[in-house]
Formats: sequence, C-alpha cells, structure tokens
Amino acid sequence: MLEKIAINNFKCFESLDLPLKSLNVFSGLNGMGKSTIIQSLLVLKQSEESNYLPQSICLNGNYVNVGMAQDILYEYAENEIIELKFWEREKSFNVKIHYKKDADVLETESIGKYHDISLFNEHFEYLNADRKSPQVIYPKSSFHIDSQAQLGVNGEYTVHYLCRYQDKSIAWDKDKSLKEAVQFWLDMISPEVKFDVSEIENTDLAKLGFYYMDKTKSRLFRPTNVGFGISYVLPVIVALLKAEIGSTLIIENPEAHLHPKGQRRMGELIALCASNGIQIFVETHSDHILNGIRIAVKRNVLKGENAKLFYFSRKKSKERMVHVVECPEIYDNGKLSYWPDGFFDEWEKALDEIL
Repeated sequence: MLEKIAINNFKCFESLDLPLKSLNVFSGLNGMGKSTIIQSLLVLKQSEESNYLPQSICLNGNYVNVGMAQDILYEYAENEIIELKFWEREKSFNVKIHYKKDADVLETESIGKYHDISLFNEHFEYLNADRKSPQVIYPKSSFHIDSQAQLGVNGEYTVHYLCRYQDKSIAWDKDKSLKEAVQFWLDMISPEVKFDVSEIENTDLAKLGFYYMDKTKSRLFRPTNVGFGISYVLPVIVALLKAEIGSTLIIENPEAHLHPKGQRRMGELIALCASNGIQIFVETHSDHILNGIRIAVKRNVLKGENAKLFYFSRKKSKERMVHVVECPEIYDNGKLSYWPDGFFDEWEKALDEIL
C-alpha cells in the first residue's frame, strides 16, 4: 500500500507531500487540484504498462492525456525540475522528469525500484468520471478482462467481465460469489433491482438486462429503459467487489446519477472494501459518500485511522493564490476533527440564507 506521495513542480503544485491510507478521499471545488494527484498516479502507471518506465514517461496513454511537458510544469516554477516520489514499506521510488517543452514522452532519472511499489503491480483498476451510459449491447474484450482483469476506464467491459467471472468468489469473502455480492449491493443502492448478463454468440458483444424482484420476478428490462444511475453505478460496484487484496483502485465521482440514499450506501461499500486490503482513491463531490464512510467508521467496519480526507482549495499567499490541502481526521465515532471552510458545508450555508 502506498504510504506517501510527494510532487514538485507538477501542474498546480509547486511542492506537496500527502500521507496516504487504505482509503483516500479527495474533495474540493472544481479546479482545485484533486485531479492533479490522480493524474500523477495515472501517468506513471500507464508509463509502466507501456514499458516506458524507468527510462521515460508518457504523458498521453491508456489512462490519461495531460498534453505536453509545458502543460505539466508548475506555472510559477523557479526551475524545470519535475519530480514524483512514492514511499511504501520503507522503500521508495523517485522519478525526476527531464523537461522538454513540446514533448509528451519525457526522459527520466529514477531512484529505487518501481516494482517495490504496489501501484505498479498487476492488480490495478481506474474508472474515470465519464463511464459508459446505458446501452442495449456492450463490447467484449478478452484482453481487458482476462489479461488485465480490468473493466476499461469507462467501465465498458463490465458486462463481459460479469459474463465470464460472476461465479468467482470475491477475494475477502470466499463464501460469496461476485454475482451474489454485486446483487446484494445493487439492491442496497436501488432496492429490488437485479441484473442478468449474457454473451451474444459469434459476436464481440454482450447483453445486460435488469429485472425487479418483489414477490415475483418481473420481465427483463433493457438498461435504456431503467434508471440511468443503475447502469452507471454497476462498473463501480463490480470494480470494488472484484478487487484482489493488495489492489489499487482509483474511482472518479462514484456518486454520479445516484439518489442520496444510494450515494450513502456507496460510501459504505467503499469503506468496506478499503477495510479488506484494497487501497482506494476516490474523487468525490458528495457529502453523502462522506457520510457513508463516516457511518462505516462508527460501525467499526473501517478504522478512522485507515481513512484520509483531503480537501483541496486555493488561498492567497503573499504574492498570489496558491493551491492548498487540508486533512481533517475521522474519529472512530464518525465525527471529524474539524470542518474546513467550504468542505461539504454548502447545505448549511444555503439553509442559513433560507431561514
């Protein structure tokens, strides 16, 4: 598990050190630097998978496209030295990036072995915010689901993965199949909803359907005729529940298109998976996700010390506005050590105006 990351002259940060835990929650207004941290991880991960590391990195690849070197250099940098550093179990991997303004493949100098860092093991999943919308049919990819054990950055291979692996046990509960676990949490997020998947023979396509289970089983509905959020959240549920112990999982906006109750349940699921040996990075704008995590901590599903909250904002320094990060703690009773101004407090501010 990654224990610390440090970045220098990378995008909006001149210098930043972040201690990491099993569950890492990034929040803040748009454009405050949340994506910068995620992109620092993704740039190196895609470089490793494309066999660029340790000699170089690629800024544009399978996970993220950040442009050219001029796009990642801190605007007010006093020099052209860009560094990314990672620590894990008393080992470290440091990358110094050689700046070349108009290049997107940049030479590097490295200290340490990247193989010692869990980010670079085979158990990795990234789901970006732009996930696959409801479809009648979905693509298949044996390369993604078998060779990489991934759902695709947009979750586009989730249905194919379920077709192939729905009967496999989940890593931290061998008595429960992936299908059973997904059905359970899908029902928690949207009550009575169940899924059914199948491959279309002699094609590179798969089908997804939903049905409702009350006293009797309803007919099968197309995803396009069921609530948008149900299809949209399915890759998130599957990614969390299929993850192997020791995996790294990065999810953007898991709350998208979900009712507040469903968002809270999603927070509980994220906390549960983080408590079972999976390191999770979540970017969210949802106070309901946060509350689900806090409830899980209070119920002792996840220890407060194993979750880290990061609130990104901008504040005025002597010369200019700078990006800053605050880290309120979650106590074991679910309460926070303090609430930074702007940290999920818009409801209270709006209510003050209304009343």
